[in-house]
This record gives sequence, structure tokens and C-alpha cells, in this order.
Amino acid sequence: IAKIERFEEKQSFVSNRGLKSYEDVISYKAYLQEELSSLRKQKRDLYIRASKEEKLGNPGYAYIFRLSAKEKNEMMRDLRKEIRLCNDILSEYMEIREKCLELRILIVFEHEEQIRGLQRKRVR
Repeated sequence: IAKIERFEEKQSFVSNRGLKSYEDVISYKAYLQEELSSLRKQKRDLYIRASKEEKLGNPGYAYIFRLSAKEKNEMMRDLRKEIRLCNDILSEYMEIREKCLELRILIVFEHEEQIRGLQRKRVR
């Protein structure tokens, strides 16, 4: 059941974001990573400002900046989850692609074996 739920989560993720190809997922992941980097910087700046306000004797402003930093942290958590989903999707894509390649090789091998078998029957 957990595997089915995980699959449904990935399917919903891809569908809701309009990701139709491997390249779309890579592009979206890059976008998410840029957003995450930006939020990290914003969060760091908010904590620095909170610290400065504390030193200036403005605990109210310091509290507001810390609260804003915590909000950024929540947003970062969501982005990290989406990046993990992208990684899972990309990983599964590669696994499936390898399995398809193995299957194609097997089919070609079996086809060649059948041809050889027919050729042997003709020679006899």
C-alpha cells in the first residue's frame, strides 16, 4: 500500500506541474534548487537582522525577523520534499530505461536464436 501511495504522490506531482518528459523534470528540479538557494540566503539575512535588532535593544523587531526566518524554513522544507520527488522520479526513469534496454537486448537475442533454429532446420 505504501508503494501505491508513493506512486500516486509522484503521479500527482508530475501531473499537477505539467511535467511531461525527463527534461521537464530536470528543468523543474533546477528551478527548485535555485529557489531553495534563494530562500537560504533570505533566511540567513533575516537571522542576521534579528541578531542586530537584539543588539540594538529591539526585541520586538528581532522576534518578527526570526518569525519570518521560520516561515522561510517551512518553505524550504516543502522545496526539499519536491526536490526529493524529482530525484526519485529521475532515478526510477533511469532504472526503467535500463530495464527496457535489457528487455530489448533479450528480445533481439531470442529473435536471433529463433532465426538460427529455423536455419538449422532448413540445413537438415
